[in-house]
Amino acid sequence: MKKVCKEKTEAAKCGIFTRILTAPQLLLNLNPAGRSGLPGTSLTFNATLINSGTDTLFLNGAEVSGLPPDLTPDVIPFFLNAPTSLIGGATWTGDILTVGISAHAAANHYVGSLDIIGGPDNMGQDTLVTQFFQVTVVPEPSVYALLMGTAVFGTGLLVRRRKSL
Repeated sequence: MKKVCKEKTEAAKCGIFTRILTAPQLLLNLNPAGRSGLPGTSLTFNATLINSGTDTLFLNGAEVSGLPPDLTPDVIPFFLNAPTSLIGGATWTGDILTVGISAHAAANHYVGSLDIIGGPDNMGQDTLVTQFFQVTVVPEPSVYALLMGTAVFGTGLLVRRRKSL
């Protein structure tokens, strides 16, 4: 069983442990954290990664969770653009994630999470940081036109019917 100690001084009391709980060394800011798009389009998220510590961090992967099947995340931009490591105090900004919106996606607000995976070497598989993001699927403009046309037609019929009475 893995143990987690709250402070380094407790390490001896805890015995064998896997990590010490501290403030995250890697900070992730999505620029912006919310994007909107039409069905059948794709959204690209830009991010800033900041290594707030002094040790080098290896950035070995990215994972997305929490999105419905009509929204398809793609972390290829992370692998193409992000550095393989960030030295202490370094900052990087670039495209990190795309989300494809299927043509059949329902208009709604969806929340997903992006995890950056890595560690102190190129084999690390720890979750270094998690950032939530929002995708808003907006209806096609033709849907608004159809609704507006229906409303105008219905109002015209109602007025015509009242005049004939």
